[in-house]
Amino acid sequence: MIRYLPMLVGLLKWGIAPACSCSTPPLTEVIFRQFSYVARVKVTSFKPFTRDSAFVNREYGTQTAVFTCTTLENFGPELPKEILMSSYRTSCDIGLREGEEWLIFVKKDKGYSIVHPCSYSQQLANKNNERRSYRYDRTNDFLNQLRTWSNRPLVIKDGRVEEAYANGQKALSELYQQGILVGERQAWYPNGQLRGKETYVKGKLDGEARWYYPDGKIESKSVYQDGRRVGTWQTWSGTQDTLSARLFGSLYRISVDSARSALTKRRLSDSTVYDPVDETVLYQLQYDQLGSRRAETTRMGDLTQTTRYLEGKLGTVTVSRVKTWQPVFDINWRGDGTQTVFYYDSKGRQTKVVQVATGRETVLRTWTYPD
Repeated sequence: MIRYLPMLVGLLKWGIAPACSCSTPPLTEVIFRQFSYVARVKVTSFKPFTRDSAFVNREYGTQTAVFTCTTLENFGPELPKEILMSSYRTSCDIGLREGEEWLIFVKKDKGYSIVHPCSYSQQLANKNNERRSYRYDRTNDFLNQLRTWSNRPLVIKDGRVEEAYANGQKALSELYQQGILVGERQAWYPNGQLRGKETYVKGKLDGEARWYYPDGKIESKSVYQDGRRVGTWQTWSGTQDTLSARLFGSLYRISVDSARSALTKRRLSDSTVYDPVDETVLYQLQYDQLGSRRAETTRMGDLTQTTRYLEGKLGTVTVSRVKTWQPVFDINWRGDGTQTVFYYDSKGRQTKVVQVATGRETVLRTWTYPD
């Protein structure tokens, strides 16, 4: 169970439930035109859908909400007065709520206008007018693509562009030359603490980028060259979330206070070295919240070896191909001192399972394929 801790803590931290899975293809003009309405909006009201509707209850269950909104920018027909959101308070709830700014993709079904999960809808700002992310996410490029498809004028940023929080504190400062980012880009937290800074040359990241936690401690350091990942990238972990602390304490059998102390320490969680030519990982070392080694990856020519540790002990070793990530073999170390080795062919198909005990190998199973 402990091996899944980093994933579970991450899910709790970001409010993501593992039961909902989306596989959404990149948005194209053909897909865009399949939606009845697309718009950038400010949500003005939001509540559970309680009206008696056999269709809604049958097709979408009782976990449905209804909301109204003010249109900030339209990419199609005028929005209806009310819009439904399916999967409300489920693992697939997209999180749309009153007071937030959203880009919504809406489809009509039996007279109802409905926003579904996995539909490209995304939050642009919360109710405090804070962006979803202050790292450069090309949102305006995405909106310009929608403007092109809907025959709306493009928005080309030029000169210094700044944003501020409701309290007047500067949130973002960036410089454009005819829509292209240049120079230093900086972001701040509402308390005035620097959130991050990075440099752009002709629209591409170049040089060192640093991002910080609200308390001023470093969150990540990365290096770019002409938009490519190069050099050593490092990430530091740390959270003050009480629910994460309870889970962490339960798994490691320590008190919540001790767990919170361990979680809030800014520990190095990841150090990765990238190949400057093709951005593949040359070396990576990952740590858990207690500072113990969790995984180590080393590139060896056309192969990559990844070693994973469980509670500080050797767990598995996987050797895979760099370009395809197809496994060559896996070695699993067991508590009784034996190892189980899985072998694969050039297409990633399992061919043999071997058990190793006291230096002797025993073939447990083999597979052959027609080709």
